[in-house]
Amino acid sequence: MPKLVSSPELSELAMKDRQLFKLKKPCANCPFRNDDQAIELAPGRLEDIASEITSGDGKAFFCHKTLSGERDDEYEEEGYYPGEKDAVCAGALAFQIKHGRIPIVARFAFMTGEAKVEDYEALFDRIISPEDVL
Repeated sequence: MPKLVSSPELSELAMKDRQLFKLKKPCANCPFRNDDQAIELAPGRLEDIASEITSGDGKAFFCHKTLSGERDDEYEEEGYYPGEKDAVCAGALAFQIKHGRIPIVARFAFMTGEAKVEDYEALFDRIISPEDVL
C-alpha cells in the first residue's frame, strides 16, 4: 500500500537526488486511474487518501510499486521512512494538480526543472476527478 509522507521529509529526500519524480504516468493498477484497471481499495480508503493529499499543502504519495523504505512505528504517525527507490505516484500527483493542491516538494521540483507540471497535466483524462472522491 502506498504511503503518505510530509513535504519536509520529501524535501530531504529530493536533496539526495533520489529521482522522486521519475514516474511520468500512472502504473497499470494505480488507484487514481479512472478505468477498470485501477486497484480496488478498501471502502473509503481512496477517499481518505484523496482528502489527506489535498489538505493543507498536501502530502506526496508514493507509488506502491516503488516502496523500498522501512517501517518504524516510532517514526511519524505513518510508521514509514522512505527508501531510495521510492517515487511519487504520478496518478496521485496528477490528481493533486487537477484539484489545485500541489505538494511543496512538487512545487520545488517544478521550479528547479526536476519535473514538469505539463507531464502531469497531460494525465488529467486518465485519472479520477476530485469531485468523484472528495
